[in-house]
Amino acid sequence: MLRGLIRWHKWLSWLLTIFLLFFAVSGIILNHRSALSDIDISRGLLPPSYRYNNWNQGSMVGTLSVAPGRNLVYGYSGIWSTDSLANRFTDFSKGLPRAADRRMIRALREAPSGTLFAVTPYNLYQYQKNQWNVHPLGIKRGDAHFTDLTFKGDSMLVLSRSELFLSLPPYTHFTQLPLKKPEGYKPQASLFRTLWMLHSGALFGTVGILIVDVIGVLLIILIVTGILISLYRIRTRKNKQKKLRNNTIVKRWNSSLQWHNWVGKSFFILLLLITLTGMFLRPPLLVPIARTKVPTVPGTALHSDNPWEDKLRKLRYDPTAGDWLLSSSEGFFSLRSLDAEPQRVASPPPVSVMGVNVLEQEADGLWVVGSFSGIYLWDRAAQTTFDYISRELVQPARGGMPSFDNAICGFSPHFAQGPLVVDYRKGAFFTTSNLPSPPMPEGLAPGSISLWQVALEAHTGRLFIPHTTLSLLYIFVAGLFILVIIISGYIVYKKRYVKSRKTEKK
Repeated sequence: MLRGLIRWHKWLSWLLTIFLLFFAVSGIILNHRSALSDIDISRGLLPPSYRYNNWNQGSMVGTLSVAPGRNLVYGYSGIWSTDSLANRFTDFSKGLPRAADRRMIRALREAPSGTLFAVTPYNLYQYQKNQWNVHPLGIKRGDAHFTDLTFKGDSMLVLSRSELFLSLPPYTHFTQLPLKKPEGYKPQASLFRTLWMLHSGALFGTVGILIVDVIGVLLIILIVTGILISLYRIRTRKNKQKKLRNNTIVKRWNSSLQWHNWVGKSFFILLLLITLTGMFLRPPLLVPIARTKVPTVPGTALHSDNPWEDKLRKLRYDPTAGDWLLSSSEGFFSLRSLDAEPQRVASPPPVSVMGVNVLEQEADGLWVVGSFSGIYLWDRAAQTTFDYISRELVQPARGGMPSFDNAICGFSPHFAQGPLVVDYRKGAFFTTSNLPSPPMPEGLAPGSISLWQVALEAHTGRLFIPHTTLSLLYIFVAGLFILVIIISGYIVYKKRYVKSRKTEKK
């Protein structure tokens, strides 16, 4: 049995060496998004599916009509100016940061005065003197990323993942509007989010993040020492066959083995915990916990006086219903006023657990709702939802798994050819005509991508396996193999080294 465990430990480790290194290094990078946000990588260095083509990969998420026959296209690639037929594009991103993560446009809006504002995850921008300039909020706020920007009349509302800010002309000062607890609120968090924050260490703040970083470094040490053990063992056997003895190699082998054993046995529980929590963040283990709620633990980052901490996604005013429509990780809520108690909306359209990407109201009062679970036409009054493309009636749902057939990231009603839907993988297409989609500007492809995003793609396996059902199972399968490696290594250590020492003492 011991020999079998040694073989499993050795050969599985060799098989997964590169993937384990990617897990460790990418995990450390993912914990420091802001610090590394200025570092980009050319998409041309990645597999073809990551290169900008036909406005895919979020290069277009929306448009803004600023004058008859003139539209602004925005997305992860910045902002572009074009005509209503999308015949010609000119760069409209002057003043925005060059780094991909910092020029990712979440929303672009025009004030009643004609002034343009845009929001990225990190800053609010105002268009002045033919370029974009950072527009400070002038108020202390948390470190949550911005998610949305909207206007009602001349009132500007800026939404982050945790807070709502209001400003009136000339928009030099912002006031935080504390949203009330929603109907039926309990201080709970989803089990998915709890495990995700435990996996990253963020559940315990900076200290927890640093501990997980250390675990990443220790995993790298385990990988390197494991490789050295195998290489030194091969050289030792060759020397033995030649009846030679190289004490230096023997010493290095012993040193590598001691380090390998010490790290493995000392951090066995933490390595198991990191692996198991990671496995629950992707299917199939994600499915049973996705909507499960657990009480927040006092003293952790999830326990907050703010009932909307890291939950806010988009905000729109619905003139037809006469209320505000709030999209959050907890679903849709309506508010008669921004200081009213949010009420959960009945019969919402399906939305991916990754959140809403499209939330636009049409002239007839119906809502276009798009996410990685598809794109839908939602009649709030009738509480009915139709597939936006096929126009077939669909059943309301609280949420859904990301789709690889209709992973919708963008939408535009502003082109003469008809409504334009943007699929994250396949790119843009018109829904009411067979006309070709708008051409991308010269120089946009292959594009750039942030180091943080590359780390995320590597950590989840999408960098190695195309966006298919198999990529969803990558974490689960890799996690099972890693569990076998960790447990078999620990058993071998206990049986071979700890037991032998006890025998020697006797």
